[in-house]
Amino acid sequence: RLEVDPEKSVRKITKDRIYSLALSPDKSNVVVAAGDKSGRFGLWAVDSSNDVGSDGVFSARPHSATLSDIQFNRTEPNKVFTSSYDGRVMMIDTHTTSGFQEIYNNGGDAGYFEMAFMDNGKGMYLARDDGGLSQLDLRSGTVVNDWQLHEKKINTVNLRPGKEHYISTASLDRSCGVFDSRNMKQALHVLPHALSLN
Repeated sequence: RLEVDPEKSVRKITKDRIYSLALSPDKSNVVVAAGDKSGRFGLWAVDSSNDVGSDGVFSARPHSATLSDIQFNRTEPNKVFTSSYDGRVMMIDTHTTSGFQEIYNNGGDAGYFEMAFMDNGKGMYLARDDGGLSQLDLRSGTVVNDWQLHEKKINTVNLRPGKEHYISTASLDRSCGVFDSRNMKQALHVLPHALSLN
């Protein structure tokens, strides 16, 4: 079944170049979310009828700058989170018609790149363009920790499954860091590279 039917399998879901992409963890439907360079968001339920719009795509512009990351909530796949260069984290619940809700806004202090959710669903880590990492409590909508980990922006952040106090970061400063959230004073390991890491 390695075929692409332009009538069924291709949609333009953002106006500008796609910068971030995510697939829903819900195995019953193929749902694709994309964010573009201008802060636009597109959501496409691939096998659905065209009931959302003429092409079956929901579109919105929740951010004023590049939409850098999209994450579906693993326990509630109807909740989709976005982060952006504009320093905001937004969320949309696809089961409601209320649109995007602002989860956090740092007032433009730093742009956000990748997000990493904690398994308990109560918090996330946000990679920043100033080399910092923020820990956000999703219940209160407040940053509970801020660490300066790299000299330049952090492109990627990941948590170790089952032991998510271990955090790995990849940076524009040409290094990968492995940290323990219980003691963030220094990296457990630093892996230098010749070029920027994603």
